[in-house]
Amino acid sequence: MQAEERNRIRWGEKTPRHVFRIAEILSLYPNARVVCMIRDPRAVVASYRDFKKGPVEEIEGDAGSREALEKEQLRVQMSYHVVIASLMWRAVARAASQALARFGAQRVWIQKYEDLALSPESSLRALCDWLSIGYSPAMIDDVPTGTTSYGKFESGTGVNVAAVGRWRERMSPSEIYAVQICCRAAMAEFGYEPIETHASPIAVVRTFLSLPTALLSAFRANRSRSGGAVAYVLRRLRAMVS
Repeated sequence: MQAEERNRIRWGEKTPRHVFRIAEILSLYPNARVVCMIRDPRAVVASYRDFKKGPVEEIEGDAGSREALEKEQLRVQMSYHVVIASLMWRAVARAASQALARFGAQRVWIQKYEDLALSPESSLRALCDWLSIGYSPAMIDDVPTGTTSYGKFESGTGVNVAAVGRWRERMSPSEIYAVQICCRAAMAEFGYEPIETHASPIAVVRTFLSLPTALLSAFRANRSRSGGAVAYVLRRLRAMVS
């Protein structure tokens, strides 16, 4: 409806968890194309850990938005654990890879975030060719740069390459070790090289021992979105271990 109002012939939808429903989407929309964005799991986990830290501001013209944003901030913070976040990344990467294998390169495109950030023009030209749409420099130059972790946006600043390696400074050795252990095979598939961490064995053991408590916290934080306790647990476990 929004596309029609703006006289557009194409529209897009970008809910991240829909990566697990690509088969359903393509069955309902036979002409649809799916773009899966893959990013280094260490950067993804660091971003999720720091999601919207700090005070939340009211959105202009949207009464009650502050309360809603604060609830979302709390939900994300209660859901976070480095192992949970790592296993969810692995599940997402696996879903994208399986979709490409099942439906082929004509219907599924996997775009690495790092390629887009470091080589925006060539990456976007390739994507535009795949989508059969014309490339324009405005696709890079006129797009606001922002971070969902902190809710800050700057207009017209193009692609922010600093975000590519920021995880190296913000993650502890034990966090990096946990991500690399959980995501090792998927990282290799997408060309993400592990680094040497010198993580403390005590810190690593403490990280994994805290997992059961973190799972309970994540369940409590997300049960209102899950559609039932049993279904929630089964879906999350299936995604994490598959």
